[in-house]
Amino acid sequence: MSSNQFHQPSSGNPLSDNIVPSTDSIDIPVTPEILVSRLGDYLIEKNLLTTEQLEQALNYQKANAIAGNPRLLGQILVELRFIDRATLDQIITEQILKLQTALKTTNKQLEQRVQERTRALQHRLTEFRTAAEITRLATRTTHLDELLRITVERVVEQFEYYYAAIFLLDHQKKFAVLSEATGSAGQELKERNYKLAVGSRSVIGWVTVNNEPHVVSDTSTDGLFLQDELLPQTRSEACIPLSIGEEVLGVLDIQSTESDAFDEDDIVILQTLADQIASAIRNVRLLENTRLNLQEINLLYEISHQISQMDDAPSILEQVTHAFAQTSFQSATLLVENDRLRLHGISPSKESYHTFDEPKYIPYTLREMESVIPRNQRYLLISNFSETTLPAVLIHVPRELKCEEVAYIPLWRGKHLAALYILGARDNGILTPAVLQPYVSLIEFARVALEKIDAIHGTQEQVSNLSVISTVGQALATETDLNRLYSVTHREVSRVIGDVAFYIAIYSPKTQTIQIPYLYEDGEIEQLDPIPLGEGLTSIVIREKKPLMLVEDTERKALELGAKQHGKLAKSWLGVPLMVGGEVIGVLNVQDTEHENAFNHDDLMLLNTLAPQVAIAIRNASLIADARTQTERERLLYAATEKVRASLDVQTILDAASQELSRHLGARRVSIKLHSPEISSASPQPDSAGELQEGIE
Repeated sequence: MSSNQFHQPSSGNPLSDNIVPSTDSIDIPVTPEILVSRLGDYLIEKNLLTTEQLEQALNYQKANAIAGNPRLLGQILVELRFIDRATLDQIITEQILKLQTALKTTNKQLEQRVQERTRALQHRLTEFRTAAEITRLATRTTHLDELLRITVERVVEQFEYYYAAIFLLDHQKKFAVLSEATGSAGQELKERNYKLAVGSRSVIGWVTVNNEPHVVSDTSTDGLFLQDELLPQTRSEACIPLSIGEEVLGVLDIQSTESDAFDEDDIVILQTLADQIASAIRNVRLLENTRLNLQEINLLYEISHQISQMDDAPSILEQVTHAFAQTSFQSATLLVENDRLRLHGISPSKESYHTFDEPKYIPYTLREMESVIPRNQRYLLISNFSETTLPAVLIHVPRELKCEEVAYIPLWRGKHLAALYILGARDNGILTPAVLQPYVSLIEFARVALEKIDAIHGTQEQVSNLSVISTVGQALATETDLNRLYSVTHREVSRVIGDVAFYIAIYSPKTQTIQIPYLYEDGEIEQLDPIPLGEGLTSIVIREKKPLMLVEDTERKALELGAKQHGKLAKSWLGVPLMVGGEVIGVLNVQDTEHENAFNHDDLMLLNTLAPQVAIAIRNASLIADARTQTERERLLYAATEKVRASLDVQTILDAASQELSRHLGARRVSIKLHSPEISSASPQPDSAGELQEGIE
């Protein structure tokens, strides 16, 4: 949270303006000296005593005290005849009355302060309850629209804000699109398809780029605030990012009719809500993976296997082209030849693929094309051709295929573009990240294969290591069982690095946990239960997305990195991130608990090159397992349905349905209740509700 996002009013000396101190910030005990003036100062103020007389009296009082005869100031003043006894008694009486009045005022202010704090605590309790309610809904819902609607409604109702809205980023991460909002203003803005560009000069644009909350304490002075005619009463605004790690999914925007309406506690609660909403959004989108076509996944998997066995770049590129031509989408392939892009062919449908007899080169240099497609971007998704800045020739191809939505997926070979694959759909909203993931994974696999081929031309020592990478690649490409994948990886790594501790960690961004499904140590293989993402070396590799090698003075260097290690730290530690499409899915690690300098740069390069193959193999195996599980469920449901349909009477149907549900779901008891909406008086009535029920243990 940047320091200038909250405007705190400055506080002065509480005694500078009033005798009675303000109770807004009482950090010291309330004493008579604070509430009323001292006797000497009061006498001077009343012109009954001069400064010189007061100083003389104080010195005389001090001397008496040193002599063991402590005296009150009033007694000294009377004794020195600076004032008479009657005047002193009158002044003391006035002081006592003034103190009594000040104490009453102070007590009244303190009571008011207690009431204000009680109201504030009640308001905060309401906020926590609302946050808990939305959090429960976020962890259970599979309907994103319902979650967003309830969230903005509860925020306005329970937090007593003026307006609440949720913006979600589009597939291209270029616009924050209004997805849900409150009131008539929100309804009208949704009908307008209201959106703001990511990074635009606005509160929402700023938050989507910086991934930090931004609070507008006074709309009249904040340069990022955009006044909307539909929301004229807004005086302050809080915008919270909906993000998971560094990935921004959208923003939660709250507006109030009061200035300085949001304090730091409010932002903490709203950020908690935003985190839960972001997790729910990610979960709902991940569910789309189950809708992927099993046949296409198997096709991509088979081609990945074939690519892993190839040792020349043209064959790899041709296999990827074949994969895209066999999909249910429209596709096109552009290959790089002599630093120029050539349109290799187009596929209007799954049944046809057209290649060109004469080379059709794109009138752009390779360097220009590489500047159009960022190196760190997995794909470009275009849903509106009128808003894109891509070269017209790239837009012409999908338009010829009558596509409304198109994804451009680059295949990089080292630092340079090797090919550009185009995937198109004839309706918007089809090419979701979940749908594109298998194709992106295939491109990643091809990229690794191309880099493997390039690496083979290196030194003889590198060739020795790359033979292991090739063996692992072939072995991984033929395995769909995760446990065997882990075992193969361990076996091949140990051939080069030796018999050291080894583990594969799998990271879950959803739960922020690390699971170790395969751990080899001291000749034993085991797996560990999930642990929270913390501050250990493995967590550092996950967060930084970079390899980490410590081979000397490991404990000290680990502490310098901020790592907190439980137990004895290895003498040599090497971990590389397992990444797919720029996202960390785990860590590949080797350790030597007894020896320093057990690993070198070649070992790091070996694991770093091997890691993408392992990561993609794990992701592919997971996709296959998910798809097979879904297919098996559908098969069982179909078989159960067929048995029910074969029954000829109600009781037989109930028996068959109960038995099938119990068998396939593993339920101890299944109860089916039938309720007829209309039962005429002539119809036979059941003797009891039991005749219309079927139960089974």
